[in-house]
Amino acid sequence: MKMHFFKSTIIACSVVASVSLPAIALDDSGVPRVRSRQFDVTYSVNANAAPLTKVELWQRVEGSDDWSRFGIDEDLASPVAYVADAEGLHELFFVITNSAGTSGPSPTADTAPHFSVFVDFTEPIIQLQLVRSYENAKGQTLARLEWSAMDLHLDARPIGIAYRTVGETDWKIAKAQLPNTGLYEWSVPDGVSGKLEFRITVTDQGGNSSSVISDGVKIGSTPQPSARALPPVDERNGMPADAIEVSGANLSASEQHRLNQLIKRGKSLRENHDDTAAERLFRQALAIEPKHPEALVNLGQSLFALGRYEESATAFHSALTNSPKHPGALLGLAETLINEQQFDAAESKLLDLVASGRHDATTWLRLGDVAAYKGQSFAAHDFYSKVLSSPSPEKSSFDPIALAKARLAELAIENESKPETVNREVNRN
Repeated sequence: MKMHFFKSTIIACSVVASVSLPAIALDDSGVPRVRSRQFDVTYSVNANAAPLTKVELWQRVEGSDDWSRFGIDEDLASPVAYVADAEGLHELFFVITNSAGTSGPSPTADTAPHFSVFVDFTEPIIQLQLVRSYENAKGQTLARLEWSAMDLHLDARPIGIAYRTVGETDWKIAKAQLPNTGLYEWSVPDGVSGKLEFRITVTDQGGNSSSVISDGVKIGSTPQPSARALPPVDERNGMPADAIEVSGANLSASEQHRLNQLIKRGKSLRENHDDTAAERLFRQALAIEPKHPEALVNLGQSLFALGRYEESATAFHSALTNSPKHPGALLGLAETLINEQQFDAAESKLLDLVASGRHDATTWLRLGDVAAYKGQSFAAHDFYSKVLSSPSPEKSSFDPIALAKARLAELAIENESKPETVNREVNRN
C-alpha cells in the first residue's frame, strides 16, 4: 500500500538554468540543452504527499548503466542545485520519502529516468585558414573559405557564414547551417563588390558558439595573373570533384600486387621496431607508385622513428598533396611539427584532423600537448580530459589514456603552485 500510494506523488520534473535564460534550449526530441555546469532541477509532488522527510536526486551520465546518488535536498523544497561534472546527456531520478514510505527503490540499470538534460559548457574552437576571391571559368565571382572547427558535440550542420563591407557594422548572411566540411565556396551576388570581411561561426549542441573574422578580401577586381580557377566543391563533403587522383590506377596487376606486398611487409617491420628495414621497403613501393599515400605515410612514420624529422615532414607533405585529409599524414605531420617546436603549424594540422571527423584519443592528446607547450593550461586540461572518453589505439604499446592521466596530474601540481590567467585565442559573439 505504501509503495502504490507514493509512486503517484511525483507529477513533474523540469530543469531551469540558474545562469541565464538563454542557457536553455530544447532539441528536436524535447530534451533541454544547458550550456552551464550548474543549473536548478525543479520537482513537484502531489499536495497530499506532504510533509516530505527526504528527497534524493540520482544521476546517470550517457553511456553508463550505473546510477549514483548526486545528493539530498536538505530543505525538502524544490529546486535542487545540480552541478554536472561532465558534458553529455544527464539522466536524473528522484527518490522521495514521507511518513508513508518512499516513492520506490533506488534506480537500477533498467530504471527509466524522471528527466533528462543535455549539458554542454565548452565553447567550440574555430580557426580560419583561407579566404580568397577568384573568377571561375564561367566568369562567376566566388569566395573560397577554408576553416577548422572542432567540438565533441556538434550538430550535422553547425557552421554559419556572414559577410559585410569593411567599415560597416551589420552582418549579412551568406550561408547558414552548413556541414563542418572545412571548406565552402560562396557565389558572390551581383552588386556586391569592394573589400569584404567574412565571419565564420560554429555552434554546438548546447548553444555555445565561437566565431572568427577574416581580414578584408577584395571582391570584383580583375583576377591576379597567378590566380587559377579552383574546381567545383561538393557541399556534402567539401572536396573538389576532379581534384582526386587515384594512386596506382594505371598499374598492372603484378605491379599492384608487388606494391601491396611491399607495404604489408614494411608495416610488419615497423611493428617490430625495425624502421631501417621498413624504410627500404616503403621506398621500393614508392619506386612503383611515387604518389601512393599509404606508402608515403608509413615512410614518414619510419623516418620519424629514426629521428630524421625533416625527411619525415617531406613524406607527410607529399601524402597530403594527393590526399589532403589523410588522417595518418595529418597526425604524422603534426607530431613532426611538435618535435620541431612549430606549435601553431602543428595545431592547425590537428584541427584539420578533428574537422575531418577524427575524434580519437591520440589526436586529443597531441592537441593537449600543443596547448601545454604554448602555456595554455586551461585548454590543455580540456584536451587531456577528452582523451579519457575517446577511442584508443588497439594492440599498441602507445597508451594515450595513461599519458593523459599523467599530464593531468602534472597540470594539477602546476596549478597548485601558481595562479594562472586563462586567455582563449578565439573571437566570440
